[in-house]
Amino acid sequence: IEFREWSEEEDRTEPTARSIVSESAIEEIRFRIIDLFKTFYEAGDGEWLEIREVGNVLRCLGFSPSLDEIDNFTHHLIRTGEKVHFNHFLPRIVAAFENQEWPRHSRDELVAAFETLTESAVISKDKLVAVLTTLGEPLSQTEVQSMMNHLAVNKDGNVDWSTYVDEVIDHEAQRI
Repeated sequence: IEFREWSEEEDRTEPTARSIVSESAIEEIRFRIIDLFKTFYEAGDGEWLEIREVGNVLRCLGFSPSLDEIDNFTHHLIRTGEKVHFNHFLPRIVAAFENQEWPRHSRDELVAAFETLTESAVISKDKLVAVLTTLGEPLSQTEVQSMMNHLAVNKDGNVDWSTYVDEVIDHEAQRI
């Protein structure tokens, strides 16, 4: 991977195509990204982000990229060492919004995924944790714990996944 030093001169270039994202939407995105940069890079002032945190920022912005898509995204960012500058991140995020990249999964997709795991409307907490930590792109223990904090587990140790899917979809709809 080739690393280049960031320079203010690069940021003065004008875009060649008219953006379909409004100026006010870009301004809102700008403020959200600055806040996220500050959150994920504690020593920073909102201008720099460590490459390892890019996926977290993308997910906080409402995207749902795979690990390969995050690697591809970070590969194309101009960066210094293991950090990327806000001015290189923002145009790429605006383009992602315009192109509707990495959309969240639909209710039907989530239901189909759970239906491959169980024929009933519930799944045991233990089975769910096993699936989340071993199949596909495994979640970390921290990510699993965060998810479990939002699940209602009944006295038999089961999760009503149908209700959970509805809650996730409703929550995502409110974020957009």
